[in-house]
Amino acid sequence: MIRNAPNQCVRGLGGLALLLAVVSGCAPEPMRIRLQREVQFAELAGEANQPSPNSYKLITDSTSDLFPGKVAIARLAVPMTGEVPLVVEGVAQPDQGYWTETFRGNQAVQGLIFLDPAILQPAESWRAELCHEARREGATLLIAYVSNRFGGNQSRAMAIVLDVQSCMTLAVASGQRMFIDAEGQQLPPEPIEGDQRWMDARYQADREVQRQLRGCMLELVLRDRESKASAPPPETPFPERWWVPQQIRVR
Repeated sequence: MIRNAPNQCVRGLGGLALLLAVVSGCAPEPMRIRLQREVQFAELAGEANQPSPNSYKLITDSTSDLFPGKVAIARLAVPMTGEVPLVVEGVAQPDQGYWTETFRGNQAVQGLIFLDPAILQPAESWRAELCHEARREGATLLIAYVSNRFGGNQSRAMAIVLDVQSCMTLAVASGQRMFIDAEGQQLPPEPIEGDQRWMDARYQADREVQRQLRGCMLELVLRDRESKASAPPPETPFPERWWVPQQIRVR
């Protein structure tokens, strides 16, 4: 019994090593989250036009003859490779529903047009490209936005409102969210089962920028109405031979 004890010990250690190898082989690999580079607001509308977090900012007061009208919406995406400029991508179906609900009830917005990148014409910049396509589709305004997740659970959504005729920036908006756990770490919501939208930074940042744009659009509508009300009435040409009744006027 004593002579066999070392052999039993070796066999026991071998079995334990085999068990650990099997367990480690079956253990799920940690989820790898692909993060985007952090987009600077200057890439959309210039650093001077950057709004405060979770707010909107009107850039110009020139908003006449924009409403009622249609609004074109375009999504800008952040490529995963290096410092590549923003590219235009299609708006997913769920996001189209959120945008529709954002402007529901605003009678000055007569419809939304979601621009398809497949039919865009090449241009020097995405601004000129999108404005051209929005004009072709009959829109008066263009909203271009980007959803930028640059942390484990940290995201920022940025948007600009453009006059499609001049391609001039009328307003900018921002939504930003970050969620951390009790230890101060950003916990990605992907591995957690169930509906985790309440703690998904990207989802919450996207909804926040839409809320800001809803208020922004209402203010643009009010300014548009004020500019029309303050404009002088069109001049009526003085009629020739005003003393002759219209019914018997002969030329």
